[in-house]
Amino acid sequence: MYAREFKIQAWLVAGCTELVMRDETITKEEAIAIDYETTFALFRIREKQSRSPDVMTDIEDILREELDVIKHFETEYEEVDIEFESTLLSEAAQGATLMMGEPTGPYF
Repeated sequence: MYAREFKIQAWLVAGCTELVMRDETITKEEAIAIDYETTFALFRIREKQSRSPDVMTDIEDILREELDVIKHFETEYEEVDIEFESTLLSEAAQGATLMMGEPTGPYF
């Protein structure tokens, strides 16, 4: 699962929700890919689904520890994104100044 590989909570919850909500059952290949414990928990949620309208909460409950770890990684991604965006904006501003023909640097 890419959600686990890249440590993205929203993808993990969305993927599990899709497996629980769809009409088809979880395939053998999917079960192997997501691991025994998660597969078993998702099957339990599928059974309970008709009695519990809040599937998302059930999924977040079974994935709580993993989601907490992923949340830490997402925080680090956000910090990198902010630094990257800042660099891009700075470079874009410099490029715009050069394109407009305004003097920059020590050569004006």
